[in-house]
Amino acid sequence: MGDNWHHIVAIEVIGPGQPDTKYPRYIDGARRGPPEDCGGTPGFEHFLDAIADPKHPDHAELIDWYAGCYGGTYNPDTIDELIAKLRIGDIAKRRAAGKAAYEKRLNS
Repeated sequence: MGDNWHHIVAIEVIGPGQPDTKYPRYIDGARRGPPEDCGGTPGFEHFLDAIADPKHPDHAELIDWYAGCYGGTYNPDTIDELIAKLRIGDIAKRRAAGKAAYEKRLNS
């Protein structure tokens, strides 16, 4: 809430769609997003520094905090592609439903 994150979505190719493909669709990603409530950009940078350095004074606390909130460990270099695909798939389903409703209205 209010951390003012900015995300970059790169459009690499624009072309005709595939007839049996729902859009938008997930193609590729890089790096894991920041955990919720980590304190915006400065907090996330602090979090990354602390979890990467076992000698950092906040290392153990932040490792425990993340594990308690999310389970497991945080690896900034991985991305949960299944979750990304599912969330983008939800957008594609809503888009397809909207297009179907629009077509139905036109043909009524």
